Amino acid sequence: MLCDQHGTVWLARTLKKRRAILEAFVASANRRNIVLSHCTRDVKEARSWLGDAGHGATDGVVAKRLDGPYQPGVRA
Repeated sequence: MLCDQHGTVWLARTLKKRRAILEAFVASANRRNIVLSHCTRDVKEARSWLGDAGHGATDGVVAKRLDGPYQPGVRA
């Protein structure tokens, strides 16, 4: 989540904090058409997702640092 309903910009916040804010927003919205992507810290689970990538289960896997800010246009 990059900003909230009040216009507060969250770019400098860590992914961990932005994800928590986004999860709270989605829970409070209580809408079936708002769905979060799955996330995990479990390497075994992530490898399973990667193994299924491209077979209809998912398009792929993205890995990001939890302590990193949002960096528009930057790819590792």
